[in-house]
Amino acid sequence: MKKLFAFVAAIALAASTLTAQQFGVVDAQRASQSYWKVISEQRSAAQEEQYFKELQQQIQGRVDQLAKDAQAAQEEANNPGLSDERRAQAQRLAESKAQEIQQQRMSFQAQYQRTMRRFQENQEVISAEIEASIRKVARKNNLDAVFMASVAPYAKIDITDEVIADLNSSEPAELKAPSAK
Repeated sequence: MKKLFAFVAAIALAASTLTAQQFGVVDAQRASQSYWKVISEQRSAAQEEQYFKELQQQIQGRVDQLAKDAQAAQEEANNPGLSDERRAQAQRLAESKAQEIQQQRMSFQAQYQRTMRRFQENQEVISAEIEASIRKVARKNNLDAVFMASVAPYAKIDITDEVIADLNSSEPAELKAPSAK
C-alpha cells in the first residue's frame, strides 16, 4: 500500500511539474534567414562567387597561354637542328612555364580556400549568435524548453519573431532597409 501511495504521489508530482513548465518553439531557419548578418553573408558569398568565376577565367587564360609557350619551348628543346645551348635554354624555359602554371593554380586554390575558411568561421559565429539569442529570448519569456517549430508545430508560445527582433537589433543603420512610407 505504501508503494502504491508513493507511486501515485510521484505521478501527481510529475504531472504538476509538467503542467507548470513553459515550452516554446522557434523557427530557427526563418530566424536565420531573417538575420541581417546572414543576409549580408549571402550577398558577400554571391559577390565572392562571381569574383572567383572571373578570376578562374583570367587564370585559365594565362594558364592556356603558358601551356602554349611551354609547348613551343619544349618543341624547340627537342629540335635537333639547334645548338645544345639553345636546346638547353628552351628546355629551361619550358620547365619555367610549367612551374608558373602550377603556381597560378596553387595561388588560386589557396585564395579560394582562405575565402571558404573565412565563410565557415563566419557561419560558426552566426550560428552561435542565433543560439544565444534563442536562449536569451527563452529566459526572458521564462521558458523551460524551446523546441524547433518543425518538432512541435502546435506549441502555444512561438518566440521566432522575438528572436528575429533580438538578432536584428544590432544591425548597423547603414545596412537597414529604408522604411516604406
